[in-house]
Amino acid sequence: MKEKNTLPSKGKSIFYLMLSLTTTLFVSSFIYFLVLHPSLDNKAVRISINIGWTCFCLYAFKRLTQRYTFWWHALDENPNKSQNN
Repeated sequence: MKEKNTLPSKGKSIFYLMLSLTTTLFVSSFIYFLVLHPSLDNKAVRISINIGWTCFCLYAFKRLTQRYTFWWHALDENPNKSQNN
């Protein structure tokens, strides 16, 4: 008996990844400008904290979506790769 493929299609996976990435960046920017931006006085400090905050949010987004969704598995080149990464 052939095993059923439960992974979403590549097009659907790309769409959901882009949608969730856009939402994540919007929410992280909203949090930054409401919480951190008003409390910082120096322009250089604002820029460096904004870059660090954005990088942290992107890293967290990637780790969480790789762990809790199958979207990244659908985009892998090798479909026989184990899903327990």
